[in-house]
Amino acid sequence: MPDDFRIAVGWRRHPKRRRLLRALGPAAVIALEDLWAFCTESRTDGDLRGLSAADIADAADYVGDGEAWVKLLATPFADGGCGLLDGKPGAFRVHDWEEINPYVAGHERRSKSAKIAAAARWADAERPKPHRKRTATRNAPSGSDPIHPDPSPDPIPKRRVTPAPEKKPVADAATRGKLTALVAELGRKKSAT
Repeated sequence: MPDDFRIAVGWRRHPKRRRLLRALGPAAVIALEDLWAFCTESRTDGDLRGLSAADIADAADYVGDGEAWVKLLATPFADGGCGLLDGKPGAFRVHDWEEINPYVAGHERRSKSAKIAAAARWADAERPKPHRKRTATRNAPSGSDPIHPDPSPDPIPKRRVTPAPEKKPVADAATRGKLTALVAELGRKKSAT
């Protein structure tokens, strides 16, 4: 099931929306958007065939007169309606659903194709593969013994011994003596304060 549907940015200024808003109020507009969400979840092709006006109003959670709301949605714009549903009672379709929401409208087709592809992939994975005879000479250098090829690199690595770095004295004896005396003097001054 798709998890979203498209509403054009210009929808808030669209004449059909304005007519619906003036005729039945904001609840009618919200219910229309809820009807689109219902189609995204349950009727991805936008086909409302088999649903009565009351069923369509219930699917959209419309709280007003469902018959009047569906009638206004289904009446062509030129005849004073909104023209947002096509067809006749019992066989309505959301107007231009495939053009406005092609991703949602094509969901069923994509889902079936994916299931067929997955089934084919799994069937192919479970089919035994023909085995080829592999020999040791296949990747070995020419002239080598096919039974006991000479591995390269040698399987037992040679240990490299690196000499430890030479330790150098930090300071000579005279400097160390001066540092020790300085630290002792600082300690005495600190304890005197």
